[in-house]
Amino acid sequence: MTIRDGVYKLFLNGSIQFSSKDEYRYHEALVHPAMAVVGHRKKILILGGGAGIAARELLKYPEVENITIVDLDPAVAELFRNNKAMRKLNWNSLLSPKVKVINQDAFKFIENSPAESNYNLILIDLPDPQPVFARRAFWCIANTMASVNAPYSLNKKCMLCLTIFTCLLLATGVL
Repeated sequence: MTIRDGVYKLFLNGSIQFSSKDEYRYHEALVHPAMAVVGHRKKILILGGGAGIAARELLKYPEVENITIVDLDPAVAELFRNNKAMRKLNWNSLLSPKVKVINQDAFKFIENSPAESNYNLILIDLPDPQPVFARRAFWCIANTMASVNAPYSLNKKCMLCLTIFTCLLLATGVL
């Protein structure tokens, strides 16, 4: 974590994850289009997102009852749960009783989740993979989720969100 001129930047493994100056562009674009197309918006799963910033955006919707964040690195959630400046950035979302953080690999979580784990929306807020791995990483997510269709009840709207996200990655050259 760095701060310069009042702007916080988080780096993981040498790659920038966000800047407080413009993070809203990413997180609003991640959350609000998906929320606009999904019917029921009570139970949300975020793969990644340990900073709680996507959760901040989801908590703007009063009908959201439960947000599960599955993030590999417990240090990220710990920082954003306990640091005053980071809590201000995520609007204390990680302290909300609606939010549960599970520190586990997202792929393993999907594979091992019980059949009753029906989510209305699944958001992918994982770090950007290095370009050499990007195509394999994001198609792997779609394939993994499709292979466990029953537990997650991936309807056409949810798959549309994944498709739109994948198309955005293709358009921006990440994939």
